[in-house]
Amino acid sequence: MDRLAAMEAFINVVDQGGFTHAARKMGVSKSAVSKHIAALEGRLGTRLLDRTTRRVDLTDIGRAYYERARRALSAADAADSIITALQAPPSGLLRVSAGRDFATHTIAPLLPGFMQAHPGVSFEFLLAEAAAEGCVDGADLALCIGDVPGHGAHARRLGSSRCRLVAAPAYLDRHGPPGRIEDLDHHALLRRQADPPDPWLLVTPAGEVRVQRGTGRLGMDDGRALRDAAIAGLGIAFLPDYICDAALREGRLAEALPGIGGPELGIHALGPPAPLLTPAARAFVDHLAGPLGGNGSEPP
Repeated sequence: MDRLAAMEAFINVVDQGGFTHAARKMGVSKSAVSKHIAALEGRLGTRLLDRTTRRVDLTDIGRAYYERARRALSAADAADSIITALQAPPSGLLRVSAGRDFATHTIAPLLPGFMQAHPGVSFEFLLAEAAAEGCVDGADLALCIGDVPGHGAHARRLGSSRCRLVAAPAYLDRHGPPGRIEDLDHHALLRRQADPPDPWLLVTPAGEVRVQRGTGRLGMDDGRALRDAAIAGLGIAFLPDYICDAALREGRLAEALPGIGGPELGIHALGPPAPLLTPAARAFVDHLAGPLGGNGSEPP
């Protein structure tokens, strides 16, 4: 017996006030409806309906079963609707949270290609000052750099990032490059504005982790402004690769301490498990994974 079909027949008999009207609504014969009801009552071992030549009434047990059967059928319909929606082409509004610098330098250049390929998708970005704080309430998808927050969201690794010590070649020619981490104390340091100042976490080629806590000559809360200050020769900055890589390739910046930089940090997309992502969110995560170098794996 098809339990859902039998439950649907039972609910329609009650709602339509009889077998004939129920059969008409369902587009089946009256005998088919009768067979469903008989099979349902046989399986349950009790009568659900009192039938007379003039009317059909619920028994007490039938009344209790009717309420639960309605909820079960509604839940089944809702489940079908979710699957249909998840298989639909990407569309609708996608709210994405991310760190401001990461969104500006990395995500924004990737938007035109995605939006041209998926004209039905629109975006709203919720930006945090720090990349690690990219997970904010109200977002469908969060793009975070660093440790994955432990709030139960499903994480997909998209790539990695690390910070580099950079300065203008002219600055390094004028002041001499630092030979070791301790020499940074004698240089003009360009730091992200914070209270207290954020320490620079540095990893040597041997894997040794060192902390540099100098106050710096210049503090700003914008990564692009710090990069431009470094290019202008004002000092040494500690910048994420997505902010400084282009300037390094173009020769406008150079590494102040080659081989020494920040630890590698994972770039993750956080949201519901993949089967529950909206088509728009799933397509956008797939779109980001290629350019960011991710293999789509989950973090350990």
